[in-house]
Amino acid sequence: MTDFQINEKHLSQIPALQLLIGLGYEYLTPAEALRERKGRMSNVLLENILRTQLKEINRIRYKGSDDYLKWICGFANAQGGDRMMRYEV
Repeated sequence: MTDFQINEKHLSQIPALQLLIGLGYEYLTPAEALRERKGRMSNVLLENILRTQLKEINRIRYKGSDDYLKWICGFANAQGGDRMMRYEV
């Protein structure tokens, strides 16, 4: 009898990546993602990408186009969501 091995990478991770890429997401290598996190794994938001996308998809302006991220972070902090925005290890 042969051993049946389940490989999560092939069964779920790769198909999920293919689906997300098909929906328009851009795959980042681990090195690119770490660079976007400014070398800190605890930075869960890729702030430069977030800022660029918010400018592109939002038509509402809040104190100028560069203040979207400040507004979101300020709102999250006011609502007690600062842990959501920055995961501290």
